[in-house]
Amino acid sequence: MKISKKILAIALAVIMVLSVLPFSAFATEYEAGSQISGSQLQTGDKISLQDTNVHALFGGAVLKAGQFLEFSSYKACQNWNKANGTVTSSDIYLSDDNFSLGEYYFKYVEDGDSGKCYVPIDKNGNVLEYILVLEKTDDDFAPITFGTYVAPAPAAHTHSFTYTANGDTITATCGNTDCDLTENKVTLKIVPNPVLYYDDGQPKEASLEGLEAFNAATGKNISTDNIAYYKGDTNVTAQIKAGSGTSIKISTYTARLDVEGKRATVTFRLTAKPTPHTHKFTYNAEGNVITATCTQSTSNMEACDLENKQATLTLNAPLHATYGDGKEANATLTGEIPGVTNPTIHYSKGSATLSSAPTDAGTYTAWCQLGNAIARVEYTVAIAVNSGYTTLPHAVENLVYTGEAQELVTAGVTNTGQIAYTAGTDPDNEPDVYAGGMPYSYSVPKMTDAGTYYVWCKLDGGKNYTSLGAQKIAVVTIAKANPAYSVPTELTATYGDTLSSVVLPEGWTWADGTQSVGDVGTNIFKANFTPADTANYNTVENVDVTVKVNQPEPHNGVNLTVGNDITSNYYVDFAAYTGAQKIRYSYNCVNELEQNVQDGATIALDEIPDEMIDATSGRFVLEVSQAPAQMAEPTVIEILDGNNQVIDTLNYSAKSYCDKVLGMSDDELAQYTAKGAELRKLCHTMIAYGQAAQGVFDEYDTVKVYCENADVNAQIDAASVTANHTVDNSGMIKFSGVSFVCTKDARLRFYLNTSEATSTPAAPTASTGNAALKYTLNGAEKQYFVEVSGINAADFNEQITVNYGGSTIKLSVLDFAGIVLRDGSGASAALQHFAKTLVVYNTNALAFFGN
Repeated sequence: MKISKKILAIALAVIMVLSVLPFSAFATEYEAGSQISGSQLQTGDKISLQDTNVHALFGGAVLKAGQFLEFSSYKACQNWNKANGTVTSSDIYLSDDNFSLGEYYFKYVEDGDSGKCYVPIDKNGNVLEYILVLEKTDDDFAPITFGTYVAPAPAAHTHSFTYTANGDTITATCGNTDCDLTENKVTLKIVPNPVLYYDDGQPKEASLEGLEAFNAATGKNISTDNIAYYKGDTNVTAQIKAGSGTSIKISTYTARLDVEGKRATVTFRLTAKPTPHTHKFTYNAEGNVITATCTQSTSNMEACDLENKQATLTLNAPLHATYGDGKEANATLTGEIPGVTNPTIHYSKGSATLSSAPTDAGTYTAWCQLGNAIARVEYTVAIAVNSGYTTLPHAVENLVYTGEAQELVTAGVTNTGQIAYTAGTDPDNEPDVYAGGMPYSYSVPKMTDAGTYYVWCKLDGGKNYTSLGAQKIAVVTIAKANPAYSVPTELTATYGDTLSSVVLPEGWTWADGTQSVGDVGTNIFKANFTPADTANYNTVENVDVTVKVNQPEPHNGVNLTVGNDITSNYYVDFAAYTGAQKIRYSYNCVNELEQNVQDGATIALDEIPDEMIDATSGRFVLEVSQAPAQMAEPTVIEILDGNNQVIDTLNYSAKSYCDKVLGMSDDELAQYTAKGAELRKLCHTMIAYGQAAQGVFDEYDTVKVYCENADVNAQIDAASVTANHTVDNSGMIKFSGVSFVCTKDARLRFYLNTSEATSTPAAPTASTGNAALKYTLNGAEKQYFVEVSGINAADFNEQITVNYGGSTIKLSVLDFAGIVLRDGSGASAALQHFAKTLVVYNTNALAFFGN
């Protein structure tokens, strides 16, 4: 074939991606024979070719050095010149079907217009976008050879080092660019000798880490001979290198290395050569493994040669796994603890220790002990097979709860083993396998409570053989019994209530608690009785129960005052009573003749005087005054209809009021008075006062008590004037005594005697205006007595003045109490106790009522 003599210059360039600017012109032209590195070339650059020097451009890369391919002939495919038009050169023939230029590839293809040709492809076989560049050098055509391209050698790098030292390391850092050292650095480190015994006669020289690289980079010739050794300030280099000398002892030493005026140092310590190691073990067990840990101190001894200073023994379960299998029944130990004899293996079942390795079926524990460490392994020897029922158990019928345990089934019969029974309430699950279920027993199961029971049984083949599995054999019912009960009686309700407000005895409930109790009178309702033991007894329903319906309880009340006497004020709300027409009341009191009487009246509601109606609430007010000793005696108030039939009865007393106050909490009491604590004390004292007064009554039979005391009965003259009685010089007056009279109010009575007076004085007068009265004492007529009544408890300390015969006598209730307590040699214990309560009663009344 005729070859054109033209010198064809070919440059192949890959068009990168569509986002790259399309090829338009060469950025740079390189003459033939130019030395060009790959980093210089850009896509589209033009290179003139020589016969033996070809640069092919693919994405800016060049052929690798040492790679070449000969073209014996060549032909251009028309589609090569996608950027610059159709190629019209002669045919190009290549000697191979496929070939590569470095990391790029060519593919032999058939072209309809141009025939066979080569196109550039990537490593995946995809045809690349490319440009064929032709350069004509003359009119001749000749074969072109793709030859070897030798890249020019890069210029040699020159280091420029600076040196630094830090601890045991010297670093040389290059300051020039394009340095091939890692991070532009090279280091040299002093490493102490790993064996540092002063007495073994061996050199103790340190080594240098990174020495070869350091010398190669820096051009220096450093060696371990450049290291100097010091003990303090003393140079001991010779002794360290020799490993002996008078200076080489247990001590701390320093190794120094100086490079370019920089010094690296490292400190190390020589110690005595340890003695051969002997183990000292502690033991720990985890599961079936005992771990021995060597705790021997190595301060003067060689290190322990055990890995992690530990050795182990493993306890392995026996091979014997099924009863009668003939395999070894003994457990084994594997592993070794140096110098330690393997421990004895023991066996146990549960908490029982066995004398030898077991062969019976069961679950066992093999264990052994070293020190306090115990290794354990649990294993099971399986049992063999057994079977056979002759007669299965069957259910007992028509059982009813009796309170006693009853057998549920008749016993079954078996030829081998024993039948075990259990019973439960779950129809689907074996009772023995759920929480609270009955365990199996060889006795026929018994149950006490009513219910439906499911009886199971299984055949127990003994300890070495399997048994027949559990099976449900019977369903047995114990029926509930009917309970004994008593119908509730004496039930009451208030008109307007529902049955839910009527409390039934335990076990009883209303069939409809929302039902009204109905009209006043006697009504019958349905109730149900639920026994305490509902599991075993039936509930009885719709039992007739009678309820008495009363008038609603009115908003009645009582309060207490301590004024001239103990007064109870009773408040009655007639509007709360349907059909109320009259009120009747009665209570014990002391009349003006100092006699106990029953006071009371019946008043029609439309005739109640205005003064007995509270102006604020509109309620009836009954004021009852009683002697202290009568404070526990009730006041009975009855509400009557037009036929004088009793609608309601109210019972109150002064003591019940005080008891109520004393039973209140602080918060409850605060709703009635701001002086709750004072009222509580007053009520407490009033009860004591009433009890003391009653004691006096029991002793004297009359309500009038007085004390004829020698001191009190003495002559009163100018020579014997006291703070409580005064007398002028003309009088010779004696008074027989002073008594505190317990009637419906507090009274102080002065008994006067003029039998020894030289003249009969005028009738005595008191500061209250009370008149003097004649009296008789012990059958003898006396002259006068003056009685002062209406003394409030809070005024017991106020003195009463009596003028008689030109003399003045002054005395108070508390003065009288003081005379009884201080001078009353004839006073009884009851009277003295009564006098004490007067003092406390006065104090608490003052505290509550104030001044």
